[in-house]
Amino acid sequence: MISFLKRLYFFCYLNRPWRLKNELFDRQYAYPNLKLLIKLKSNEWLTATKQAQLIKHQGSIKHLANRFINLLSFNRLKFRTQMAIYFSMALLCHDGENPLDPIDLLERIKMKQRTFKKLNAKINSIQGCEQNFDGLIDSYTRRSLVQYRILKEVIYWTDFKGKNLLAKKAQEVIASGSFPKKVGGRTSGAYFILNKLRDYLFIFKPFDEEIFGPNNTTVRSSLGCRLMRKGVLSGESCHREVAAYIVDHYLGLNIVPKTVYAKLSHIIFHDNAEGNRLVNRRLKLKRGSLQQYIPNTRHLKPANHIQELQLLSPISQEKLFVLDIIIGSVDRHYENILTDGQDVVAIDNGLSFVDRHEQYFWIWYHHFDHAKSPLSASMQACILDLDVEKLILCLKKSCHLDERCYQRLKERVALLVAGVKKQLAPTQIRHLLTDDYLKMVLDLNNQLQTKAEQAVDLYLQRSKNTRYLTMVHRAIPTEVC
Repeated sequence: MISFLKRLYFFCYLNRPWRLKNELFDRQYAYPNLKLLIKLKSNEWLTATKQAQLIKHQGSIKHLANRFINLLSFNRLKFRTQMAIYFSMALLCHDGENPLDPIDLLERIKMKQRTFKKLNAKINSIQGCEQNFDGLIDSYTRRSLVQYRILKEVIYWTDFKGKNLLAKKAQEVIASGSFPKKVGGRTSGAYFILNKLRDYLFIFKPFDEEIFGPNNTTVRSSLGCRLMRKGVLSGESCHREVAAYIVDHYLGLNIVPKTVYAKLSHIIFHDNAEGNRLVNRRLKLKRGSLQQYIPNTRHLKPANHIQELQLLSPISQEKLFVLDIIIGSVDRHYENILTDGQDVVAIDNGLSFVDRHEQYFWIWYHHFDHAKSPLSASMQACILDLDVEKLILCLKKSCHLDERCYQRLKERVALLVAGVKKQLAPTQIRHLLTDDYLKMVLDLNNQLQTKAEQAVDLYLQRSKNTRYLTMVHRAIPTEVC
């Protein structure tokens, strides 16, 4: 009977409106809470409001009253205070407003680590509020060091490879008084570079305005997050834009416009500190990728993009298919394809060269009638003669990619080569880029090609089972929105 009354009382208490809930947390109290913790004296103690605001108390009568309330609430008042402290520390640890300068970022990391140690010692000295924040501190340090690495790589490559003819021409155009034009309808920040006659020349994509970047106008986060694609870190798409052009140029496909590193300065570039104001804007130096604009081309129409893709020449379809497999594109849809009616232009290659396999977005290719037969003899020869190690060496000399990206590249190429040797059609090769077969070649070096050939044999064995093919076709969506 007594245990039943306790459960009933506890249930009624949990449904009381003054209990602390996650949805009632107020971010504005985080930093005041931390300041209060640092200044807390030995004869003071804390309670918390439902918005997670810490309140300090003095006096023996209030202390006894709070202890009595905590006893009646089965330690819920103590738990609420602990959650308010944890909430404040978590916000400090997950603060993404780090400076976009490596030296300032290192100073901020050291300053926060000193603050964490001081707060941790102070919190552990409070009676009844002992908590361990080592996990939060380590998590913040790891994320901040990832941001530091991304900044260092972008600065190095834009300084080292940014002195090219394309970047110099774009700088001269901007210096002549031409205003860049922001590309509308995009989640990532991009700018058209126009001459005085308002002719489109280049498209510039700053690394800090990528989707989930620190200066993105739509969805903003910190550098190094994987919120858009699990295989691509925010802030690294500029490297992949350059790498896609290098692969295209190495294979002789000529469907990716020339793309280079560049650093440009102008007042129109976005900064969250300035917002969208039109006056008193400062000159900002931006680093990122610069791509040549291809005139007399247009995007595919959303209503009939499948029909327009089918009108492309068979060789253009094959080039796009092979390119997307090699670079591992996860964002190939009708808005990232330009056409002049016959030939194709592959743009927006920032979400490629993933460091972990995921759903590859070239699945629309099965709509082509040409994709039901094997690749042409010239394309097969191009694939079979491909030296992956030489291609990787060329990429390492010209851009920055993680070693895991190169390993995923080897695995995709091994499956592609094995499929071409067996005279598989593109509609069949696309099934090889699924989890069942990618797991067979994952993280292999010496026996990679042998395992890829075994994966193709397994697919051919399974393809005789019509029930298995029906299951695979249902698992792969037919269109990409």
